[in-house]
Amino acid sequence: MNRREFLKYSALWAASSGITSGGCATLSKPLKPAEPLSGAGESLLLTNCNVLNVDDGTITSPGHILIRDRHIEGVYSRSDIPRADKTLDLKGLYVMPGLINNHCHLTIPGISGVSFKLLGSIKRQIERNVEDCLRHGVTTVRDMLGHAGAIEGMRKRISQNKLVGPRILRGAAIQTDGGYFAILSLVFGDKGMRIVHSKIEARDAVDKAHKEGADFIKVFLQYNELLIPAKALPTMGDEELSAVRYEADNFGLVTAVHHTTLEGFRRAMKAGIPSLEHMPVDGEFSNADIEEFVRRGFGIIPTDSVAWALSYRRNGDPNSERPEVAEIIADREKRLEALLDEFAEEEVKRISMKYFRKFSNPDYFDHRHLVPTPEPRSFNAAAVIGRKNLLSLVRAGALIGCGNDGGIPFLFPGMMGLEMSLLQFIGVKPKDILKMATVNNAKILRMSDKIGIIKKGALADLVVLSANPLDNIDNLSRIEKVFLEGQLKYSS
Repeated sequence: MNRREFLKYSALWAASSGITSGGCATLSKPLKPAEPLSGAGESLLLTNCNVLNVDDGTITSPGHILIRDRHIEGVYSRSDIPRADKTLDLKGLYVMPGLINNHCHLTIPGISGVSFKLLGSIKRQIERNVEDCLRHGVTTVRDMLGHAGAIEGMRKRISQNKLVGPRILRGAAIQTDGGYFAILSLVFGDKGMRIVHSKIEARDAVDKAHKEGADFIKVFLQYNELLIPAKALPTMGDEELSAVRYEADNFGLVTAVHHTTLEGFRRAMKAGIPSLEHMPVDGEFSNADIEEFVRRGFGIIPTDSVAWALSYRRNGDPNSERPEVAEIIADREKRLEALLDEFAEEEVKRISMKYFRKFSNPDYFDHRHLVPTPEPRSFNAAAVIGRKNLLSLVRAGALIGCGNDGGIPFLFPGMMGLEMSLLQFIGVKPKDILKMATVNNAKILRMSDKIGIIKKGALADLVVLSANPLDNIDNLSRIEKVFLEGQLKYSS
């Protein structure tokens, strides 16, 4: 590693680990948990509400939901309302399952630059990432790559009611030497990422991850850096990929793969990897690609927000002149500052806006910079080709989940509303978007009997809204209450 790379990744290390301190930026106050509605062992009835069946887009109205011992005991119509220890009259509000963010990074703070004040804000920003998920209706998060110790610490604090946050599923990454962000193995340690050189080491890495409590396994098929200068990268071989997936299956762990190319997509299917992250941007799917993907029942998380965050005009890139990119640039200019007000610490917002202005100048990308700089060509292609591929899968009835890649610059894990709004903008229907973020995500996680739906026996993860998201997905912003495993955690 040369000096420039060392400094670049040292800055990323400091930002990602959340263990630095210093600076004097004003920090937000922690979110306090809502007052509980029922005590230990007591049942709770949510009555007179509109219950959304996200599986088929219908509503039970008026509906009544009985919660007991963290689970849903039943959903009832007017004629058979059960008795309960406590009752909450929701007076016609809408109730849906808690959202699932199936792709984000809780311990990466969503910034491009660094400052001394920023280092003092990182720890609070990471806590806020967790709080904002719950506050915005996200009751389950799949953390796709992060600082394992920090994640486990936050899970413990959430269970002790010392931190307001969702259920967190922690992944373990397995990467080949010199591969995409393999340097992060130095940041996150073996529990976060292991480097392997053979199929034997790959299987051994899965075994160790399972013993250490990982909830899923992540691998990578990224053939070039997504940062300038976009140099070529080695990827894991087919034998290693298959070994990881096989061993993960033995332990009941889902394997997910980062990919952005058709070759990566096809190799992932060949290896039998069931969860694909992002979307190919180097060419459009063939009919055979789509048919095989649907037939095999694989799932994919498009992360359309990434194109929204990182598409910019780039000298010499024809995609940057396409109307799809122009629409993103105009929408981001209109919305970014307000979103940063809602999700970012003061200094995180200041640095983000500083680099947003830098990125908005096409000449900025013609030079190398000490701070890691995204290569817009890849993300402009995501806005144009990636979205075409996504809509092809939607039309084919593929299993499509939902996640926003919160943690990359300008995006935060609680911003699921933006991801879902973007899907609506490109033509996906609200009922399908809701299904992606609940039922489909739960299927991809192999947790469909527990989360993502309101039915008897499922965990009582519930979001109460003042407007119907089936009419407009942006109504998800009108949150009144959020329940996690039957306990009220947030009330507006």
